[in-house]
Amino acid sequence: DETDKPKPTQCNDAVDNDEDGQIDFPQDGGCMSAQDNDEFDSKLLIKKVVVNTINVKKDQTTIPIEQGKDLDFSVDLENLFKVPAGILNNVKLTVKYNDPNSLLLDQITQDVGTINPNSIVNTKFLFNIKDTTPVGFYVIDIHAEGIDAINGNKHEDNFNFFMQVGEKKPLPTQCNDGIDNDNDEKIDM
Repeated sequence: DETDKPKPTQCNDAVDNDEDGQIDFPQDGGCMSAQDNDEFDSKLLIKKVVVNTINVKKDQTTIPIEQGKDLDFSVDLENLFKVPAGILNNVKLTVKYNDPNSLLLDQITQDVGTINPNSIVNTKFLFNIKDTTPVGFYVIDIHAEGIDAINGNKHEDNFNFFMQVGEKKPLPTQCNDGIDNDNDEKIDM
């Protein structure tokens, strides 16, 4: 009686399929389990983040912001696949901020769509810091994920930085705004 043994998955076949010097689960970082059939590490990268014209460095940058102001995000996502078949579908970008105790305060998710192999997509959006956000330090977490069009594997990347929320400054009145509002050639009090 001849029975064909099932072909082992890439993460359980004793071969370095992605040629990164690591073989199979748990040694190869691209393997989520021995049943994973893709040794390749995530192919979706958060390449660059700019917030309010500040180039953000992962886990290092602190962005100052007043209560009630917007964070103006520009995020570059890169598809690291080099082959024509490496299309990432259903790419989503989620940005959230947590208080120091990891309590979720707010989040937005933006659909990016499809990213072709070896290409970069720039995503822009505004994130409003509410007037009621308490003054203090917060963690901003950016999470990107997409689905490999060939094998359905999920690829994802995370990027964190910090935000320091300060008190909202009161709007100036006509008597302290540095403008001659009544055209009497006198500025303010």
